[in-house]
Amino acid sequence: MSHQASTAQNSREAIERRLATRRRRTRARARARSTHIVFVLVVGAGLLMVAPRYPGILILIAPPFAILLAWLIGTAVCRFAPLRRAYLRVFGHLPGFWIRLLIGVLLLALPLGGWLAASLAPPDTAW
Repeated sequence: MSHQASTAQNSREAIERRLATRRRRTRARARARSTHIVFVLVVGAGLLMVAPRYPGILILIAPPFAILLAWLIGTAVCRFAPLRRAYLRVFGHLPGFWIRLLIGVLLLALPLGGWLAASLAPPDTAW
């Protein structure tokens, strides 16, 4: 076998090894992501079961879940095709993490603000 043929063979093997490594890493990341999602759901379910008996725990545990929920809302809104195209046209790139989080916070604050205003209003001024 000539030097050039053996180099091509080594090169092909190196590429195959790199692709196999990339596939393994991708599978490991997917497993880690699904494990993390399950963990968050289990902790959230536990929070829902414990909160009625110990409402003070919400002060400690709810903020990370609120941030996660806001980010999920912002991400869902940013996946809406017309909004995505408009954002891309104006800014030239897709919205990043902080923009998605800010959009989610704003959309989450609207119903929470309305609920808070309605619950804090005196009974005689109820809607």
